[in-house]
Amino acid sequence: MSDPCSGVWLEGQVTEYARVYPVYQRYGEVLAGILGAAARTHAPLSIIQTRAKKVPSFAEKCLRKCSKYVMPAHQLTDLCGARLIARTASEVRAVSRFLESHLDIDWENSDDVSERLSWSEFGYRSIHYVVSLRRTDDLLPVDDDLYGFECQSPECPGFGTFHPFKAEIQVRTLAEHAWADFAHDITYKGAFQLPAQWLREIALMAADLEDVDRTVERIEEGLRTYAASYGSYMEPEELIAEIQTLETVLSFDPDNAHLAWRIGKLAMTAGDWDRAVAVMDRFVDPHHPDLALQPLLRDLGVSLRKSGDVARGRRYLEAAVDLDPTDSDAIASLAGSWRGDDDARAHGLYRRAFEVDPTDYYPLLNYVDGEIERTGATGILEILAPMASQAMARCRAHVDVGINIPWSLSSLAKFHLLLGDPYAALEWYALAIRAGTSVYAVPTLERTRVAASQIRGHDWCDRFLQVAGAARFGDEAARSGVAALATAGAPPIEPPVLIVVGSTDPRLAEQTDGYRRVIAEAVAGCRGTVISGGTRQGVCGLVGEAAAASEGRVRAIGYLPADLPADAEPDDRYDELRTTAGEGFSPLDPLQNWIDLVASGVDPSEVVVLGLGGGQIAAAEYRIALALGARVGIVEGSGREASRLLADPRWNDAGGPVPLPADPHTVRAFVSSPSPSLGSADREALARELHRAYREEIAATQADDPARLPWETLADDLKQSNLDQVDDIVAKLGEIGCRVVPSIEGASGFAFTDEEVDRLGEMEHGRWAAERLRAGWRWGPARDPAARRSPYLVAWAQVPDEIREYDRQFVRRIPALLASVGLGIVRAG
Repeated sequence: MSDPCSGVWLEGQVTEYARVYPVYQRYGEVLAGILGAAARTHAPLSIIQTRAKKVPSFAEKCLRKCSKYVMPAHQLTDLCGARLIARTASEVRAVSRFLESHLDIDWENSDDVSERLSWSEFGYRSIHYVVSLRRTDDLLPVDDDLYGFECQSPECPGFGTFHPFKAEIQVRTLAEHAWADFAHDITYKGAFQLPAQWLREIALMAADLEDVDRTVERIEEGLRTYAASYGSYMEPEELIAEIQTLETVLSFDPDNAHLAWRIGKLAMTAGDWDRAVAVMDRFVDPHHPDLALQPLLRDLGVSLRKSGDVARGRRYLEAAVDLDPTDSDAIASLAGSWRGDDDARAHGLYRRAFEVDPTDYYPLLNYVDGEIERTGATGILEILAPMASQAMARCRAHVDVGINIPWSLSSLAKFHLLLGDPYAALEWYALAIRAGTSVYAVPTLERTRVAASQIRGHDWCDRFLQVAGAARFGDEAARSGVAALATAGAPPIEPPVLIVVGSTDPRLAEQTDGYRRVIAEAVAGCRGTVISGGTRQGVCGLVGEAAAASEGRVRAIGYLPADLPADAEPDDRYDELRTTAGEGFSPLDPLQNWIDLVASGVDPSEVVVLGLGGGQIAAAEYRIALALGARVGIVEGSGREASRLLADPRWNDAGGPVPLPADPHTVRAFVSSPSPSLGSADREALARELHRAYREEIAATQADDPARLPWETLADDLKQSNLDQVDDIVAKLGEIGCRVVPSIEGASGFAFTDEEVDRLGEMEHGRWAAERLRAGWRWGPARDPAARRSPYLVAWAQVPDEIREYDRQFVRRIPALLASVGLGIVRAG
């Protein structure tokens, strides 16, 4: 054997390496294919580099390492090298798991270099694998001679045994590569020792780059979660349209797994499990699920389970967990697949999931549910309270940036419920229901019912979720549950329905009494059912008073707890008083009226809620109504929870509460929907005439107003606005003892008194204001049609007289408008 480091020895090693050099070149091509397969799924924008060590470079390394290796041509592990440079640390981890599942790893010589750094050090970070090809892996076709060789030279360590060809693979982020490409080469491969000040600068740069990696990963994770859940904000029609659009895009990019996952996630949001399976299934090889995009594999597993293929769904979820053992969502989804089949295994998996990530609220809540269901007690809540606080913080962070909606909202609600704040729970549940698009969006409380008596407000939230499932999402099971909870023996409630909510606090009696006329007009404008609290105190008493004055035009129903407080007096002016199971006043009372409404077949769109102040129960009532889809009007300035709701940005969108001036006629117009009393032909003819007169009035000014179009091309909602105004005209005339009849001799000479003109003008202002407010207009100091602002959305008494004159002029034109279509006005009696 030649002496190591001698010229003869070096020449022999170089000659031997030159012989096998083409093998290492082909080896590099195979590694490029394996890394490419990893990148396509886990790091599509990564950079892949491969090389076989050049012969001169090999010769230099031989000389530098001659004292360590006897036969470096067969002992060095980096004669073939490959590198994958990913964007983020999460991609590095995913690629690393892929390589570990498809290659044989020499763990003794492999290294995660970052783990060498102490807590106070910053520097070179990268994962180095020493690998060899695995014969049992069929990811790529591989020539037999690339697996290794049997060394025949006596100088070869392990003479006569099989030696696998080894290679080194580096996996790093862009930031890690920036360091390695610059500072590492200077400090590690440099020919001189750097001064301390430059070493410090380089260490600071390493620290900055490490922080960049962490920041990028955090933002990427947030954006990925947001993108996967953004469909939760869409209406069902928008969701379907977006899915169809993306499916068209996918047809032009059929190999885009990330796009397929995005479509699948939207289909899952819509509860269309079959569609989710159809779009994602072809991106998973059933024989090699580990090659799939891990989030897609996980969500396909969930969708398969939901669509009925539990066994395959479970298998894919297991593969998703194997691909990323840190994915608590995958572990929790796998746990869900065992519920009902093996509850103990499911419970253990939920525990494993939250142990992997204690701030992940989904597995934590499911683990808590399982413990409560298993023990029938709530002791686990005290033990897990610190973790629950962390998970709630994560919920709030997700809510703030719109991630995982509505599940982050419903999870926050449940945490509040379990930790003893049921009023906050109702509010968060209301937000979740309002944001949801299917019954799957807001989980029920079925698993914790066994301990309902130990959790304050559990029955409130449970009933609310059942009502929402029935009324908003049309769930049959929820409808059956609601029917069972309806007031026994009570007659069905007839729409339209007005619910009046507000303060009953005797300390606020004087303020509440100031709304007597507002409530009286609201009830007078109702032609169906009026619902309120059923006592003689506060707003409820004013409703009873107004209902009695209606002389049977409305049916008033009050809801009272069976255990009525001593200072509360039932109001016998209501037509019916229904009792609830509550001990004292609670959200059970308004929830029972919604249970009865839904059981009666009343759609929430047929319900109007009028709010005036109020406390915690009123706050719950407002939000329950908004979540279910009722129209909610809040009298501005009425204080307490009414004012808080109007100021809450989470509710102030297109479907939010409408701020109403404390103007009786505006409130009446908002809550009422006058029934057509003219024949359809007369009604349309008068609506056309109203529109013609309006077009003439604005012809010279508002040229771009869509309401200028001829009747035949007018938008349906604008036609309806004219028809509604016709109905309102007839109703207003009835209020002053007049009616509309076919024209008779002398009818065209009808004229209103000045007092009638002023009274009808006030009513017309209320109608106009209510219509504007329902359309999204709000008060502003100056008129701004683009921003939908007007200074005249106030009570009649606050409207300048010159503006009031517009309403009076309209009233004076009513006889002529009717006459133009063959109708007239006569006084009753």
